[in-house]
Amino acid sequence: MLKPVGINEWQEYYRMTETASYFQSPGWSALWNRYTDGRYRANPLLAKLPSGKTVLIPLTRQSLRGGLGSLWHAAPAGTYGGWLGKPGDALTGEEVLILIRALFAHCSSLTYRLFPMTPLGHGNGSSPTSGIRDFLANTSYSLPEITTIDDHTRVIDCANGYDAIHRGWAAGKGSMKAKLNKAERAGVHIRRVSSEQDLAAYYNIYQSALLRWNPPPSHIYSRTFFELILDSDDQFKSSGTKRKQRESSAGVTSREIWLAEHEGKIVAGAVILTGNQHMTYWHGASDPAFQALRPVNLLIATLIEHCCKYGLRWFDFNPSMGIVGVDRFKQSFGAQAAFSPILENRTFGARVSVLAGRILRRLQKKDSG
Repeated sequence: MLKPVGINEWQEYYRMTETASYFQSPGWSALWNRYTDGRYRANPLLAKLPSGKTVLIPLTRQSLRGGLGSLWHAAPAGTYGGWLGKPGDALTGEEVLILIRALFAHCSSLTYRLFPMTPLGHGNGSSPTSGIRDFLANTSYSLPEITTIDDHTRVIDCANGYDAIHRGWAAGKGSMKAKLNKAERAGVHIRRVSSEQDLAAYYNIYQSALLRWNPPPSHIYSRTFFELILDSDDQFKSSGTKRKQRESSAGVTSREIWLAEHEGKIVAGAVILTGNQHMTYWHGASDPAFQALRPVNLLIATLIEHCCKYGLRWFDFNPSMGIVGVDRFKQSFGAQAAFSPILENRTFGARVSVLAGRILRRLQKKDSG
């Protein structure tokens, strides 16, 4: 049922899938391969179901340190996985169960976050509050060997355009529109990263933000990672001047860093990853000294506007790691919840490796403080 395939097949299935996150692309796996000096390697699988349907499963295999084996990821950093397939080839609930069981039998230690817009047999994924959530709620299934962790993201449906979204922000004195007006009156300016100096400013804000996280985030990224995000799309020439565009299937650069600037100072930023009909606010950081000017609000509103401009269907805020305040902030934009559970099965070696990583992050935070 499952067989290994190459990057070319992965890219082909990614391109033909109507709605897919950038995390499901070969590019995300390749970036992690470079970042980890080969400890993460692409291992996509092709699955042929009894019905004759064929889907590709994006997978990345991580070699654990200390000879503790391997950990498979639907996508690195706990991001969206799922399956890729031909338009109209949605899987039924029974086929999903067959696929999941086969996948976890193949991968001894696997972390698999389901993409909320993955189409299932009863619909085309047009509503993020149906699909995966309804399947898990209404289907009788038994996967005792797999841990299921409930989680959700927040998304905005851009089908009706930016003007319709903007009108929804207008009500009340403390409305989103009032916050955006405040940022604009203060002279906050939104733009893309265009130089190495811009990247350094964003990374410095991120480093400062880490000191406020308790507990620390699941992974602390080095500056190299953000350089690779830009370099892998040829966004910087060797001189650090204007980027060279490389377009995704949606006609927009697939990896970008955007900035909020006030009086010449970078005060906030965000890493944006764009797939097929789907734009994700994946990583962000801001300077708390400028919070009252609402630069993050204006930054996100501008990104949503561009999402609509490019004709994409979904703007995705990404899951909030269970932080209630962050989730409420995303909800304030009118973003609706979209179910994105994590399926997980880990060997003893993988659990030891993850625990060691958490301890290391706490020590890093303590040293930096």
